[in-house]
Amino acid sequence: MNSSHAIVAALNSLKPGSDWEQRQNEIADLIEASEESQEIVQNVLQLFERYPEADFGSPGPLAHSIERFYGRGYEDQLLASLGRTPTPLTLWLANRIINAGDHNRRRFLTILGSIGDRTDLLPLTAEEARRFLRLQNAG
Repeated sequence: MNSSHAIVAALNSLKPGSDWEQRQNEIADLIEASEESQEIVQNVLQLFERYPEADFGSPGPLAHSIERFYGRGYEDQLLASLGRTPTPLTLWLANRIINAGDHNRRRFLTILGSIGDRTDLLPLTAEEARRFLRLQNAG
């Protein structure tokens, strides 16, 4: 079992660069082997917040590794991240939860609406929230 402290340290040292993709995969493997969720999920989401325009993949290994904690605090951590600093990737993760159609659907639709109305965000982020909301309302 991997210590969440080691994983958090690796996340905090991760910066876009030449080994970006390889490091993401290595850290995702560590997360997959861990059962500790709260601190890890929070720190992955904070990484997404620090680098909102970075290419993490679609959604990428880190996003996949934290989605496995769904039902164990992941969705609350994602809501908190969306409230702090939404990014195109965290909006995409929210849309995936909405698509699941479970008891979290309404909460995430509501936050998408509020993000789309914010004026303190990069225009791309607010537009992405509005786009996902339109897609959900059309479906």
